[in-house]
Amino acid sequence: PPGTCDNIILPILRKSYRQREFDENSIKLSHSYERVMPGESYLDSLINYWRVYSANTDLAATECESFLSAIINVKDYPLTRVASLRASEAAKVLENSYRAANIAFINEWTRYAEDIGFDLYEVIDAIRIRPTHSNIRAPGLGVGGYCLPKDPLFAPVSITSFYRDGCDDFPFSRLAIETNRNMPQHSVDRLKALFQEPLAEKKILVCGVSYRQNVGDTRNSPSELLVRCLEAESACLDLHDPFVRYWDE
Repeated sequence: PPGTCDNIILPILRKSYRQREFDENSIKLSHSYERVMPGESYLDSLINYWRVYSANTDLAATECESFLSAIINVKDYPLTRVASLRASEAAKVLENSYRAANIAFINEWTRYAEDIGFDLYEVIDAIRIRPTHSNIRAPGLGVGGYCLPKDPLFAPVSITSFYRDGCDDFPFSRLAIETNRNMPQHSVDRLKALFQEPLAEKKILVCGVSYRQNVGDTRNSPSELLVRCLEAESACLDLHDPFVRYWDE
């Protein structure tokens, strides 16, 4: 949550410095959040992508920039320094909250398209021709992984934990989380409507267990929610994912 560096990490470092009789003003703390795409392009996405950073002092920022520049292709993907540690922290949370909200928005329209009867993929492709709308999301089962299912809640957590005099409502972020979490159950309800009968004893193949293509990472996968919903309906399930040998969850 934004404010963690200032309110949690720096005080711990200062206390440790005082205990060791070091100058606590010499602490150099920087923050640069991950921008990485798991899978076959993992390393490339580390090297050839823009990064945001900040630090508690100018010296720390200079050393952080030097470190990142040794790893990242800053010639083609220049670094962006923001004014404070909490700004860098907030950038990560806002990025993922924006993505989660966009996905939730399309999930809402998925149900609408099904209700009145049109091909939402066709409509989205038609809209994407317009350059200002080229990044509109496509329908899906929901969201998974280690970022989007939780990051939109970091801002309200930040307020209640560190800045109690602020607004802690965040209705869009909370609704995005709820909407995306409900999509697997909606998919099950859609199946029941298509069959026009219960799913008990129906044989169902679920293709894809991990939260995204070409990785074996199953953390917070919407497929887990889908499987649990189908199991509650007493469906007979087969699961297939060439990247997952054992499903921890």
